[in-house]
Amino acid sequence: KIQFDAGSSGAKIVRETNFLLRTHIETCDDCHKRSGGYHECIVQVRGENKERVKKVAEKIARIAAQESFVSGWEEKKEGVDIQVGKKAAAKKGVSATEKPFTNSHKLIGMREGKRVYRLTICVRV
Repeated sequence: KIQFDAGSSGAKIVRETNFLLRTHIETCDDCHKRSGGYHECIVQVRGENKERVKKVAEKIARIAAQESFVSGWEEKKEGVDIQVGKKAAAKKGVSATEKPFTNSHKLIGMREGKRVYRLTICVRV
C-alpha cells in the first residue's frame, strides 16, 4: 500500500499495486578485505611484561579499528602482532601510545606496475 499527498488540498491518494523489488546483496570493500585477511600493516608490540604488552596492543587495535579494521591478532612468545587494514590507522594507533617505535617496509608485490610494500611497526613497551 502506497500513500501520496495530492498537493495543497490535503487529499490523500492510496494505491495498492504489486511490484517486483530486486535486491543485490554485496559486502563493502572493508568487509571484503577483512574476510580475506588483507592487511597493509603489521604492528608488533614487544616487551618484558606480558600484561603491559597486551594492554598496549589492545589500545592500538581499538584506535586503529576506528579508522580501518583489524584483520588479525596473534599472541607470540615475543609479544603481540596486530594486522591492520590501513597504514594510516596503524600509525595513528601507535602514535597514541607515545611509546618508542621503529618502521620497516617489505616488498609484497606489484599493483598496476607499482611496487607495493607492507609496513611493519615495532613498538617497545
